[in-house]
Amino acid sequence: GLEHVHDRNVIHCDLKPENILLNVTAQGWMAQIADFGISHFNEKTEESESTGDTGSPAYMAPERFYGKFSPASDLYAVGVILYELLSGKRPFSGMPIEVMKAHFNHPLRIPKSVPMMLKTVIRKALQKLPQHRYTSADQMRLALETAIATLDHVMPTIEPDEEAPDDE
Repeated sequence: GLEHVHDRNVIHCDLKPENILLNVTAQGWMAQIADFGISHFNEKTEESESTGDTGSPAYMAPERFYGKFSPASDLYAVGVILYELLSGKRPFSGMPIEVMKAHFNHPLRIPKSVPMMLKTVIRKALQKLPQHRYTSADQMRLALETAIATLDHVMPTIEPDEEAPDDE
């Protein structure tokens, strides 16, 4: 979805779990991006600027707090969502001002339970400076697919007919 909108020079600016709708189809789950209420056209090839818009602080890239945005801003939000999916919590929490300061200043700590290949994807997506993040949604998707394929090879999925080994 992000590849599609970014190819059309649209930056969402408010990606968060509430704005990703999941629908069950005959082929499986399908995700759709919703709520383009504060989205912007990216008029430059680098980083654009706006005034008067907001977002959800827990998912905002550092530059978003100053009204700047680029495709890298949306990819930062995807990194926060991925972190939350894998750890059960957001990387930074607290009151909005505390969350903002954390996005700027606090080091990223990824739980040990997150597989190394996925940590690498999250770390790159959540770089403080946009130029250090993925350059496109396509690049991030490919990195994520590679990480998942590696995990599938190392830790094969247990089929429903197989019994899972006891952990006790």
